[in-house]
Amino acid sequence: EQSTYSLCIDNSTISGTNISAIQVRYLKAITLNEGSNEFRNLQIQNKVVGLKYLSDSSTGKTLYNIVQEKLFDLSPQIKNNLTGFTHDHASSLSGKGLGLYGHLLKDFGNNKIFNIEDPCHSLNLAVHKALKSLDDDVISFIQKIHSHFAYPQRKAFLAQIQKAENMPQLNLCHYVETRWLSLGLSLKRLLKIWPSLIKYMEKPQTLSIKKKNKLLLAIS
Repeated sequence: EQSTYSLCIDNSTISGTNISAIQVRYLKAITLNEGSNEFRNLQIQNKVVGLKYLSDSSTGKTLYNIVQEKLFDLSPQIKNNLTGFTHDHASSLSGKGLGLYGHLLKDFGNNKIFNIEDPCHSLNLAVHKALKSLDDDVISFIQKIHSHFAYPQRKAFLAQIQKAENMPQLNLCHYVETRWLSLGLSLKRLLKIWPSLIKYMEKPQTLSIKKKNKLLLAIS
C-alpha cells in the first residue's frame, strides 16, 4: 500500500487442482544500524499475496477478476501503485484483447502499465533451439547418470564416498526439459562432483560389470 510494485501471475495444476498465484515485487526501506550510524536501505521484496482455486475457466476475464478480488479491492492505493505486469506467453495472460493484459489496459489506460512477457520463457526457447546443435550423446549421458541415481541407496553410497574422501557432499541436479536452464545447472553440478563420481564408479559393489563398464566408458 505504501510502495509502487509490479505484478506477476501464473496458473499451475497441483495434485489435479488448477491454482492461480499472484506475486508482487516492490522496494521496501529497511533501517540498518552500523555502530552509532543509522541509515535506510531500499531492498527488493517478493511476496505471494493471493492464491485462488480455478474452475474449468481460466480466461483473461476470470484472471482479471482474481486480481481484482485478491489485490485491487484491498484499497484504492494498492490499485494506483501498480506500475508493471509480467507473465508468460499464455493468451489468457498476454492477449491485448481478451487476455488479462487487455483487461488491465482497459482499466488503467494504454500507457500506464509497463508490460513484459516473462524473459525466462524467451530464454528457454533460445536454449531449446541451441540444444539441437548439441551432440545427442551428451544429453543421453546426462539422462542415464541421473536415472542411475534415482535409487536412494545409490545416493546414500555416493554421499558416503564424498564424506570419506572429504569431497563436497552434494547430490546431482536433475535435468528436466520443461524447466528453464536446468541443463546448465545439471552440468555445473556434474563437474563439481566429478571426482566423487569417478570414485563411486570404481567401487566393485556399486554396479554389475556390464553397467559399470558402460558408465566408466561414458565418463572417460
